[in-house]
Amino acid sequence: MRLLGGFPIIRWVLARTKESRLLERILLATTDLPEDDCLAEAAAAQGIPAFRGSAEDVLKRFVDASCQEETTVVVRICADNPFVSASEIDRIIQFYLDTRPDYAFNHIPRMGNGYPDGLGAEVLSRQLLQRIGSVASGEEREHVTLYLWNHVDRFVIKTVPCPVDLCGPSIGFDVDTPEDLALLERLCAEGISITSPPAEIVAKARSFLS
Repeated sequence: MRLLGGFPIIRWVLARTKESRLLERILLATTDLPEDDCLAEAAAAQGIPAFRGSAEDVLKRFVDASCQEETTVVVRICADNPFVSASEIDRIIQFYLDTRPDYAFNHIPRMGNGYPDGLGAEVLSRQLLQRIGSVASGEEREHVTLYLWNHVDRFVIKTVPCPVDLCGPSIGFDVDTPEDLALLERLCAEGISITSPPAEIVAKARSFLS
């Protein structure tokens, strides 16, 4: 709910996610704590329903949400990624549908994909998510897909190469600290808005870091 460019971060995330062509349904998976009522209300204001689940067991929350929706494929988008790109969400969904790995991602710079942190998403089947939910423990239950990364020898994990105009593996667009938010506020002060295309955002970020 912290403001970025005059809007709560959650509004950025949901508004930009809604531009996806391939997502059939969007659900905000938040906690059942009273202090997160504001998040559910913010989502409702944008026409997006919320699933309320465990605050401590984030993995269970996602499993339960996916079971409620009876979805076949789950696309996870982190709510601390205000610059998430609909085109990159669609890119990784299409890649997953075309190649059918166990897990596909482009939300982080890993496996040499060249992506900035915070533009894309993660994709896996509900069946695999349920399987993870039945065996993951400790920190793996806080970070939904950590179990996959802790056991890469057991799964087919794939990513896509980042488009040239979006490349920037040293750039982070997620908001974990006040300093992260301050950097994104600088981008907004330079003209980045809630509707800005990802190439414009990356180009502005590169100019700051050069």
